[in-house]
Amino acid sequence: RTIRVSPYDKTVTKEIEIGIIKRLLANENEKIITKYVNDIKNRIKNSSNYDHFAFRNVLSKDPEKYPEKGRLPQIKGSLYFKLHFNGNLRRGDIVKWFYVKQMIEGYPSINSIAYDDVNKLPKGIKIDWERTMDPLIDSVVKTIFKSVGLKYEPNNSGSMSLADFE
Repeated sequence: RTIRVSPYDKTVTKEIEIGIIKRLLANENEKIITKYVNDIKNRIKNSSNYDHFAFRNVLSKDPEKYPEKGRLPQIKGSLYFKLHFNGNLRRGDIVKWFYVKQMIEGYPSINSIAYDDVNKLPKGIKIDWERTMDPLIDSVVKTIFKSVGLKYEPNNSGSMSLADFE
């Protein structure tokens, strides 16, 4: 099978894809590659820069113009950003967004937040890592592993057990 690197703009996703492919070509085993993936996940979780792991989407219309029912996370997050952080997101903008586990005190709860400038967001937003890691990393790793007959079990807790090194 041919393994193709994602063309979309997710630097960390590309880093993981290329890193796994290089390790597979060097005949490294599944556990060593999984440790590599977990190390990157931990680096992301310890990053204070939301841009490092944020998803990116283009708004095809102004956020207010999307129907209320069935709004995607980036649309809900865009409206929240406009309302609470004086954001100016509109049609044609590339919005960055991520899943939120808990908003900081003083703001209503929300499942996702979008933004155009990371400096407009307050520090301390708790990220929902489980929902963020699956499309960002885990689904990519699963696809690559499956294409070469390996199995990948994601570890989104941020910790590893001794069994990971045996």
